[in-house]
Amino acid sequence: MTEPTSSTADFHSLSGGFVPEQTDLPAGAELARVIRVDRGWPTVASPSGVWLSQLSDACARSARRDPFARVAVGDWVVLTHPAEHEHAVITRLLPRRTALVRRDPGAADAAQVVVSNIERIFVVAALTADAESLNLARLERGMVIAADSGADVTVVLTKADLCADADVAARRARSVAAGYEVIIESAIDGRGIAEVARLMPPGQTTALIGASGTGKSTLINRLLGHERQAVGLVRERDDKGRHTTVAREMVALPNGGVVIDTPGIRSVALWQARRGLALVFPEIEEAACTCKFSDCTHTREPGCAVAAAVAAGAIDPSRLERYRILSDEITTSAHRQR
Repeated sequence: MTEPTSSTADFHSLSGGFVPEQTDLPAGAELARVIRVDRGWPTVASPSGVWLSQLSDACARSARRDPFARVAVGDWVVLTHPAEHEHAVITRLLPRRTALVRRDPGAADAAQVVVSNIERIFVVAALTADAESLNLARLERGMVIAADSGADVTVVLTKADLCADADVAARRARSVAAGYEVIIESAIDGRGIAEVARLMPPGQTTALIGASGTGKSTLINRLLGHERQAVGLVRERDDKGRHTTVAREMVALPNGGVVIDTPGIRSVALWQARRGLALVFPEIEEAACTCKFSDCTHTREPGCAVAAAVAAGAIDPSRLERYRILSDEITTSAHRQR
């Protein structure tokens, strides 16, 4: 059996202040939290140290059958240290309180748990010189999977120093944010850093999601006060960045909070995110309750209250169109699972 890579202090700093009660641990077992997953190998923090681990045979079989049985960063697990194994062994995955789930980019009919047991998700989008270039469809999509997780949601518009009209971009973001807080942030001039830090309090785990090049790692470095996360260049012609974060990883903040950095997400495909859709498009869901038909698609049906709200100017028609696209995607994912 190999030695742990770090001390027990890592467990206390990365537990997020919450350790699930578990009274039926077998002899020699301990609770641990998954703090990194790299190419299928989980690194876990436990009271005895930080360990590279592997799944037990039973856990591995479950993971092959059920994507929700695969460990993710943020998971709590039961860990053992068999003398005959080179690595620590995960023998049980504990129930998740919250989970960020998307459709697996490598399998059209399967889900993927991105991170779990988080209190807040920051949906990160980068600003450019043109405030009107903010992609509202991508922002809404990220908010839907974040809201569906069960965690609180905050939108962060990074690189505000590049945008002369950052307030205009923020107003556009708030127009689709369904009441969720929108923070304008710049790691260069310090705007918004204190507001973000306020939402990463001691004892809570947060996560950042967004496309590559949006400044997630730069923001974490600013919160840490030193360069811990690798930062890559962004192409000026299209504002695209390299994937400088290659694995989901939990980072302890100086104030006692925990943040999970994630690689840039190119594909944010939805997986049965009806709750998130309702939370991000409340005006459409509310109007739909009074449609004549319960299965109204809000296209051509008579007595459609949503269409009436669009005609009256109460619902933005472009927002309804984006809602339909996301709703159809969720319906398709449900059919594929059957």
